[in-house]
Amino acid sequence: MNFITPIQIPPSTIRIGYEHRTMIFGSCFAEAIGQRLSDLLFSVDLNPFGILYNPDSIATAIRRLMDGNLFTADELTRYDDLYHSLLHHGSFSAPTAEECLERINARLSAGAEFLATADRIIVTFGTSYVYRWKGTGAVVGNCHKMPDGYFHRERLSVDKVVHRWNLLLDSMVRRRPEVKWIFTVSPVRHLRDGAHENNLSKSVLHLIIEKLISLYPTIANYFPAYELMMDELRDYRFYAEDMCHPSP
Repeated sequence: MNFITPIQIPPSTIRIGYEHRTMIFGSCFAEAIGQRLSDLLFSVDLNPFGILYNPDSIATAIRRLMDGNLFTADELTRYDDLYHSLLHHGSFSAPTAEECLERINARLSAGAEFLATADRIIVTFGTSYVYRWKGTGAVVGNCHKMPDGYFHRERLSVDKVVHRWNLLLDSMVRRRPEVKWIFTVSPVRHLRDGAHENNLSKSVLHLIIEKLISLYPTIANYFPAYELMMDELRDYRFYAEDMCHPSP
C-alpha cells in the first residue's frame, strides 16, 4: 500500500543558487526554510521585522524596506513595562524607547541594504486573519499579548490584498525588474479557531497567490509547500509534537 500522494512540482524558471541574494519574509515556516538555506551557506536575509504571518503586514514591511524610512518613537506602544512596535516581532521590544528604536532601525537599515541588491524574494503567507489596532485601524504584525479589546479581528479579502501587492510589485518592477518572487503558503495549521476556519484562511491565501502569479507570470512563481505537507507528507510522523508544525 502507498501511504503518500505524490505531488508533481512543475519545473520552474526561477531558481535559487549560490550566486543569488535571497530575501525571505513570512511565518515560522519561512524562518525554518531561511535558516536551512543559511546553514547551507546561501546568501540570505531573513525576516528583518521578525516573523510575520499575514500578507498585509508582509507588504508593509517590504514597502518600508524599499523606502528606507526609519521608525520614530511615536510609532511605538508601551505595554507591560516594554516598548513595542506593532509591526515587529517581540524580540525587538525593549524597556526603553531608545533601545527599541535602536534594535528596529539597525535591522531595518541592514535589511534595506540587502534588499537593494537582492535578486530573489521568498514570501510565505501563514494566515489571512489579521488584527487591526483600534486606535488607528492599521493591521498589526504582532499583538504582543495585549488585551483582545485593543484589536479588531477580521479575515482579509482577496481583492484588497491583491491590490496592495499589485502596487508593491509594480513599484519593485520599476526599480529592479530583475527581481524574481517565490510565493508559498505555510503548511503550518492554525487550529485555535478550528479546522474549518484554518481551511478558509488558507484558501484565501491560495487565491491571492494565484491572482498574483497570473498578473506577474514572468517574475513570480508558486512553490507547493502546502500541498507537499498536506498530501505527500501527511503522515503524522512528519509533524512536530503539536501535530501542526512540520518536524525539523
